[in-house]
Amino acid sequence: MTPVVHNINLILSVIGFFLSTLGLIHILTGFFPSRRTKYFFTVFFVTLTIYVLCILLRELTYSYTEEGWVIFSKILFFGQSIAASTLLILITAFILKESGEKKLFRSPIFIASFVAWIIYISLIIITQFTGVIYSVSDNNEYSRGKLYPLLILVTAVIMVLNLVALWVKRNKLSSKKRTALLIYIIVPTIAMVIQLFLFGIHLIALSTVISALITLTYIVTDETTVYYEQVRENDKLKGDVMLSQIQPHFLFNTLITIKSLCREDPTKAEEGIGEFSKFLKYNMDSLTTDSPIPFENELEHVREYLSLQKLRFGEELNVEYDLEYTDFEMPTLTLQPLVENAVIHGIRHSATGTGIVTIRTRNCPGHIEVCVEDDGAGFDPVILDNDENVNSDSKSHVGLSNIKSRLLLMCSGSLLIESEPGKGTTAQIILPKKK
Repeated sequence: MTPVVHNINLILSVIGFFLSTLGLIHILTGFFPSRRTKYFFTVFFVTLTIYVLCILLRELTYSYTEEGWVIFSKILFFGQSIAASTLLILITAFILKESGEKKLFRSPIFIASFVAWIIYISLIIITQFTGVIYSVSDNNEYSRGKLYPLLILVTAVIMVLNLVALWVKRNKLSSKKRTALLIYIIVPTIAMVIQLFLFGIHLIALSTVISALITLTYIVTDETTVYYEQVRENDKLKGDVMLSQIQPHFLFNTLITIKSLCREDPTKAEEGIGEFSKFLKYNMDSLTTDSPIPFENELEHVREYLSLQKLRFGEELNVEYDLEYTDFEMPTLTLQPLVENAVIHGIRHSATGTGIVTIRTRNCPGHIEVCVEDDGAGFDPVILDNDENVNSDSKSHVGLSNIKSRLLLMCSGSLLIESEPGKGTTAQIILPKKK
């Protein structure tokens, strides 16, 4: 290696190490909307930093010819090669995961890429004993072996597979993510081709770092934009939920009931006004609540709602509580609309117009269950597959789509509905436990 080439490589290595370290610090200290993305880029930039550090240390120690330094150089080349190949397979995994692939080893693209990666690793291990790919002499000089093109071929195969994955999954990735990943794949590829002709100059290292930073910037910007759009949508959903619960017919019927009680039972009328004011206040306060609340608070709101309905329906409506566990949080205005559906569309639409609503909680391994059951009219769950039926105020079972969205956005929860005509309905909320 000539002094000029060495100086160029030293400069490129220092710049690459500085930029990769800077990127890693940003990842560890910065805001990431997605934990999965932060975890990926943490692993990616740790690997990238190791890769560039190996090159930098090699440039600093290549002139030392003692046996210990030669062994150290071999370790550096080995680490550099392993890290470089790991970056490629990480990109394959990221593309597939971001496009919705749940199990990587069921993806033919990932399997092919993984096999190629194993072949690459095997070649690197074999060359430590044979020198068929590369070797480090007793004078601490690096040289390529006769099978070095085979290593380049395996690397090219993984790059092509990444391009194939990006093309196949393009419709499941945002335009910014597609652009970012394409930049990361193409720029180092061009550098690799150039480096084949400019032997000894580490263009791949610096181009990999720069394209990785561009990819990081594009993807984080894209996910941050989506995150704040979801926050705004969440605010809109909260308003939609509130409006779907304070329906004119409920307000009218409650006021008519209280008016009648003013003549027949003034004490009950006074209690009803108190419960009604608490009910309305809770709904209004929910507009300013952007995080889950204690279950006890939501349950108290449900009790207020049921008290108002009991004023109207009397002994025709019965409520049972089976609360095994209450020390958890849930999104506001998610339990009450389920109870309302159970009363109005379950019990009151049954053959007798009477029935029991049961509210149950269970502390299960890994999650918490909140169930609202009724023994009322029931319905065919197939109608829930039609969003128009779920969201329309003119249809029964309003608000379910909003509840599902809020559960997913605010706590990664879900809502399951089981029902059968004439046999009642069960609405089950699943809330993952906080880690």
